[in-house]
Amino acid sequence: MNKAIAGKKEKCRYRKVIWTGLFTLFLLTAVLICTGIYRSYAASTLNGSIWLCIQENGVTTSKIKFNLTTAEGWSSQKNVTVSMDAASVNGNAVKLGASTVQTQLANSTSSSRTIINIPVTYTQKAYYHVSKYGLSGHNTQYRASFNEYTLANNGASTLPSGYASTEQVHSVNMQFHYMNAGLDSGSTVTTMTVYLIRPSFTATLHGNGGKTDAGEVSSELTALRGDSFILTNSFTRAGYAFKGWSDTEAATAVSLKNNAKLTAMEDVTYYAVWAVNTYTVAFAANGGTGQMNSQIMTQGAAASLSKNTFLRPGYRFQGWSKDKKAAVAQYSDGETVSDIAKPETTTTLYAIWKKADASWQLDNVVTDEKMFWGNGKLKGGAGTTYNDAFTDSSYARVDSADAPGYLTRR
Repeated sequence: MNKAIAGKKEKCRYRKVIWTGLFTLFLLTAVLICTGIYRSYAASTLNGSIWLCIQENGVTTSKIKFNLTTAEGWSSQKNVTVSMDAASVNGNAVKLGASTVQTQLANSTSSSRTIINIPVTYTQKAYYHVSKYGLSGHNTQYRASFNEYTLANNGASTLPSGYASTEQVHSVNMQFHYMNAGLDSGSTVTTMTVYLIRPSFTATLHGNGGKTDAGEVSSELTALRGDSFILTNSFTRAGYAFKGWSDTEAATAVSLKNNAKLTAMEDVTYYAVWAVNTYTVAFAANGGTGQMNSQIMTQGAAASLSKNTFLRPGYRFQGWSKDKKAAVAQYSDGETVSDIAKPETTTTLYAIWKKADASWQLDNVVTDEKMFWGNGKLKGGAGTTYNDAFTDSSYARVDSADAPGYLTRR
């Protein structure tokens, strides 16, 4: 009897141990599920979303919401449907590479998390490059990745390098570690961002002795990579003519002309190239004989005109004029002059002659205008005397009361 009682007590003790163990396992399982560690084996339904943003030079051009749904749970090898929300902003032609993806374990030895890979393509505009990736709204003690670039712990990876001169379609893979990176379920938004940069470059132009109207000795142009600098001169320099640009300060030869168009691919510096302003003075005999060489003069500098070497028998040289018909010289023989012509032009000075005696004649008259000029002793037969106002051929007639002239009938 005592043995029977003892057996019953032993059975009760075993039952108590078993129930205590089961209850402990139940509590542990509940804790694991609540903390998410066991979620890779949970059969809950997944309904959430993640975001992809693309920025170009700090401006968001795409903000894509991807909706994820599954009725199979969130353990390994389960199908998840991915779709782009219709309200997404899509300035980079973002496209899904697959509408259905499968979950998988993060690694073969851990069941603490499952991952999902979402393949995506987007259009990267000309001359942009990826400067970095970003991730927000996740649990940073775990990891998520983008094209194998670890975002959560800034793991070492190589960013895509380079740029293209045309638009390019790029493929990327967004990898989320579920329950670590998290999904947007109304309280937390998980967003991956591609930061695209198109850098701005500067062209510095130096007056190199010249100044702008505002007195500045240099100026700057800016342009985005792939755009153009227009190298337009805004400098002036007294006595000099602008020739173009050089990347060497002391250069005398030009490498780029004014208004040259230069593709902006880096910061550049150019210097104005100057040449001394000159003009040419040519000499004309204007009825005389002989030859005289042209004379090159510097703008802004005084110089003496060449001495006359032309000859004209019976005439005295009076000086020079730009008007070949002038009766009075504009410049004397050997006169010191400056800036009598515009830069890079030629001006002609004509010899001005006056008869050596006070007579007049019709032979060798270049033009009838002022043919009597300076002949103060003239007096017509009817008493008409010389007048500076009447010196052309209209007075080359016999003087009379009705028709004054300088001639006398014999």
